Amino acid sequence: YRAWFQKEATALDVVGWVRNCDDGRVEAFVQGRDEKVETLLKAAETGPPLAQVLTVDASPAEFSGEYKEFTIRK
Repeated sequence: YRAWFQKEATALDVVGWVRNCDDGRVEAFVQGRDEKVETLLKAAETGPPLAQVLTVDASPAEFSGEYKEFTIRK
């Protein structure tokens, strides 16, 4: 899921990161134009073909300019 999410985020020209959580969830921090972030969130509801997505929760954040690309965190 992380690699798929990174590929989708990069294609949409948004920045931030994605990582696995110990409890099986995937967590991401995404910044970019509102419509592109919304497109990514909509795609995340389905994910890649073998993914089992139960929910997508999102909270707004201020654009910080801190991130220059979209990465996978360990």
